[in-house]
Amino acid sequence: MCFLVRAVYRRDIRNRLAHGVDPSKAERLREAIAIGTEGFVQPIKKQAGGGGRETSGKRQLRRQCSIDEILHTVEQVYGGTRQTWMTHRGGDGKTLAMWAVRRYGGLTLRETGEALGGVDYAAVGIAIKRLERKAATDRNLRKQIELIGTMLNVET
Repeated sequence: MCFLVRAVYRRDIRNRLAHGVDPSKAERLREAIAIGTEGFVQPIKKQAGGGGRETSGKRQLRRQCSIDEILHTVEQVYGGTRQTWMTHRGGDGKTLAMWAVRRYGGLTLRETGEALGGVDYAAVGIAIKRLERKAATDRNLRKQIELIGTMLNVET
């Protein structure tokens, strides 16, 4: 965990200890599938299949972009074509694509691996974690990640 993340976490915990947290509100937010009026929340819960903690449809609600749209954006940001960085060892292109498909496509690790050439889900998870660690210290990679979110017009 990078130093900045730890510092922010510690500050948040100190603030919670000093000022307290309304557990009912915190619990409601943690369990919520959507935040808003009952008229807004109910249709979303119905679409997701109930709205409980173990709701299987939550992932579909997070799907924001198609795989093709994501890969096209990674091509523009990273450079080259997807055929080049999908078959070339080294470089961050394929891993950046895995990260973006997982993040902005809402796919599981297994689905992400299958979509990107039959990569094992465990390898996808490890690659994404390595990319995120690298982005903590690599300014250029961090900018690429931010640019992908901006170009896909989604919050990062």
